[in-house]
Amino acid sequence: QAPSLTFLIPTNKAFANLGLVMKYLLLPAARRELRSLIQYHMIDEIVYLDDFPMGSGRFPTLHGSEIMAEKSANGTIMIHGATIAGKPANGEMRDAEVIDGTALTSSGAIHVINQVELPPDLEITMDKLLRGARALTMLDLVKAAGLNWVLDGSQPPSSSH
Repeated sequence: QAPSLTFLIPTNKAFANLGLVMKYLLLPAARRELRSLIQYHMIDEIVYLDDFPMGSGRFPTLHGSEIMAEKSANGTIMIHGATIAGKPANGEMRDAEVIDGTALTSSGAIHVINQVELPPDLEITMDKLLRGARALTMLDLVKAAGLNWVLDGSQPPSSSH
Protein backbone atom coordinates (compact mmCIF):
# COMPACT_ATOMS: atom_id res chain seq x y z
CA GLN A 1 0.00 0.00 0.00
CA ALA A 2 1.29 3.45 -0.94
CA PRO A 3 1.95 5.94 1.86
CA SER A 4 -0.50 8.77 2.42
CA LEU A 5 1.67 11.84 2.71
CA THR A 6 1.63 15.55 2.07
CA PHE A 7 4.91 16.93 0.78
CA LEU A 8 5.77 20.55 1.52
CA ILE A 9 8.23 21.23 -1.29
CA PRO A 10 10.43 24.34 -0.95
CA THR A 11 11.37 26.10 -4.18
CA ASN A 12 14.93 25.94 -5.51
CA LYS A 13 15.34 29.58 -4.45
CA ALA A 14 14.30 28.66 -0.90
CA PHE A 15 17.05 26.03 -0.77
CA ALA A 16 19.57 28.47 -2.26
CA ASN A 17 18.66 30.98 0.47
CA LEU A 18 20.01 28.55 3.07
CA GLY A 19 23.52 29.35 1.79
CA LEU A 20 26.23 27.53 3.77
CA VAL A 21 23.63 25.53 5.67
CA MET A 22 22.57 23.91 2.39
CA LYS A 23 26.18 23.31 1.39
CA TYR A 24 26.74 21.58 4.74
CA LEU A 25 23.59 19.46 4.39
CA LEU A 26 24.84 18.12 1.05
CA LEU A 27 28.03 16.75 2.62
CA PRO A 28 28.12 12.96 3.25
CA ALA A 29 28.67 13.62 6.98
CA ALA A 30 25.32 15.43 7.15
CA ARG A 31 23.17 12.64 5.70
CA ARG A 32 21.23 12.11 8.97
CA GLU A 33 20.50 15.84 9.26
CA LEU A 34 19.49 16.08 5.60
CA ARG A 35 17.11 13.13 6.04
CA SER A 36 15.68 14.86 9.13
CA LEU A 37 15.11 18.08 7.15
CA ILE A 38 13.36 16.21 4.32
CA GLN A 39 11.17 14.22 6.72
CA TYR A 40 10.20 17.48 8.42
CA HIS A 41 8.63 18.55 5.11
CA MET A 42 6.46 15.41 4.94
CA ILE A 43 3.12 15.53 6.76
CA ASP A 44 2.06 12.05 7.79
CA GLU A 45 -1.40 12.33 6.22
CA ILE A 46 -2.94 13.77 3.06
CA VAL A 47 -3.85 17.42 3.56
CA TYR A 48 -5.44 19.25 0.64
CA LEU A 49 -5.48 23.06 0.62
CA ASP A 50 -9.12 23.08 1.70
CA ASP A 51 -8.25 20.75 4.61
CA PHE A 52 -6.03 23.30 6.33
CA PRO A 53 -8.21 24.73 9.11
CA MET A 54 -8.95 28.44 9.46
CA GLY A 55 -6.68 29.79 12.15
CA SER A 56 -3.91 27.44 13.16
CA GLY A 57 -3.40 23.70 13.13
CA ARG A 58 -0.66 21.21 13.97
CA PHE A 59 0.34 18.38 11.67
CA PRO A 60 2.54 15.37 12.47
CA THR A 61 5.58 14.93 10.21
CA LEU A 62 7.67 11.88 9.35
CA HIS A 63 10.42 13.63 11.30
CA GLY A 64 8.48 12.84 14.47
CA SER A 65 7.65 16.41 15.40
CA GLU A 66 4.84 18.68 14.33
CA ILE A 67 4.73 21.46 11.79
CA MET A 68 2.27 24.32 12.14
CA ALA A 69 -0.07 25.77 9.52
CA GLU A 70 -1.98 29.03 9.78
CA LYS A 71 -4.74 29.86 7.33
CA SER A 72 -5.97 33.45 7.16
CA ALA A 73 -9.42 34.69 6.18
CA ASN A 74 -8.13 35.49 2.68
CA GLY A 75 -6.99 31.86 2.23
CA THR A 76 -3.25 32.45 2.60
CA ILE A 77 -1.60 29.45 4.25
CA MET A 78 1.59 29.97 6.23
CA ILE A 79 3.73 27.06 7.44
CA HIS A 80 6.22 27.24 10.27
CA GLY A 81 8.03 25.01 12.68
CA ALA A 82 7.07 24.10 16.19
CA THR A 83 7.17 26.71 18.93
CA ILE A 84 7.74 26.50 22.66
CA ALA A 85 5.98 29.24 24.64
CA GLY A 86 5.64 31.24 21.41
CA LYS A 87 9.34 31.00 20.53
CA PRO A 88 10.68 28.87 17.65
CA ALA A 89 11.85 25.47 18.93
CA ASN A 90 15.03 25.65 16.84
CA GLY A 91 15.71 29.31 17.59
CA GLU A 92 14.69 30.67 14.19
CA MET A 93 11.18 31.53 13.01
CA ARG A 94 10.88 30.67 9.35
CA ASP A 95 7.43 31.38 7.95
CA ALA A 96 6.82 29.74 4.60
CA GLU A 97 3.87 30.60 2.41
CA VAL A 98 2.14 27.93 0.36
CA ILE A 99 2.54 29.43 -3.12
CA ASP A 100 1.16 26.53 -5.15
CA GLY A 101 -0.90 23.70 -3.88
CA THR A 102 -2.52 20.35 -4.18
CA ALA A 103 -0.73 18.60 -6.95
CA LEU A 104 -1.71 14.96 -6.52
CA THR A 105 0.74 12.06 -6.63
CA SER A 106 0.34 8.31 -6.21
CA SER A 107 1.36 8.71 -2.57
CA GLY A 108 -0.40 11.93 -1.60
CA ALA A 109 -0.40 15.67 -2.22
CA ILE A 110 2.28 18.27 -2.88
CA HIS A 111 2.23 21.91 -1.80
CA VAL A 112 5.02 24.25 -2.94
CA ILE A 113 6.34 26.60 -0.25
CA ASN A 114 8.71 29.58 -0.52
CA GLN A 115 10.90 28.85 2.52
CA VAL A 116 12.74 25.83 3.89
CA GLU A 117 11.54 24.87 7.36
CA LEU A 118 14.22 23.72 9.77
CA PRO A 119 13.39 20.86 12.14
CA PRO A 120 13.55 21.76 15.84
CA ASP A 121 16.51 19.44 16.49
CA LEU A 122 18.69 20.72 13.64
CA GLU A 123 21.66 22.40 15.29
CA ILE A 124 23.80 24.56 13.02
CA THR A 125 27.21 25.36 14.45
CA MET A 126 30.20 27.33 13.18
CA ASP A 127 31.94 23.98 12.63
CA LYS A 128 29.17 22.88 10.25
CA LEU A 129 29.14 26.20 8.40
CA LEU A 130 32.91 26.08 7.90
CA ARG A 131 32.57 22.52 6.61
CA GLY A 132 29.82 23.69 4.24
CA ALA A 133 32.10 26.47 3.02
CA ARG A 134 34.87 23.88 2.61
CA ALA A 135 37.00 26.19 4.74
CA LEU A 136 38.91 23.26 6.20
CA THR A 137 42.13 25.22 6.68
CA MET A 138 40.33 27.78 8.85
CA LEU A 139 38.66 24.93 10.72
CA ASP A 140 42.06 23.36 11.43
CA LEU A 141 43.50 26.73 12.50
CA VAL A 142 40.66 27.40 14.95
CA LYS A 143 41.19 23.94 16.48
CA ALA A 144 44.97 24.40 16.61
CA ALA A 145 44.46 27.70 18.41
CA GLY A 146 42.43 25.88 21.06
CA LEU A 147 39.24 27.75 20.19
CA ASN A 148 37.00 24.70 19.78
CA TRP A 149 34.27 26.41 21.79
CA VAL A 150 33.82 28.81 18.84
CA LEU A 151 33.11 25.85 16.57
CA ASP A 152 30.58 24.07 18.75
CA GLY A 153 28.83 27.16 20.11
CA SER A 154 29.65 26.48 23.74
CA GLN A 155 30.74 28.99 26.35
CA PRO A 156 34.43 29.95 26.25
CA PRO A 157 36.52 28.58 29.08
CA SER A 158 37.03 31.19 31.77
CA SER A 159 40.78 31.17 31.07
CA SER A 160 40.30 32.35 27.44
CA HIS A 161 39.15 35.91 28.24
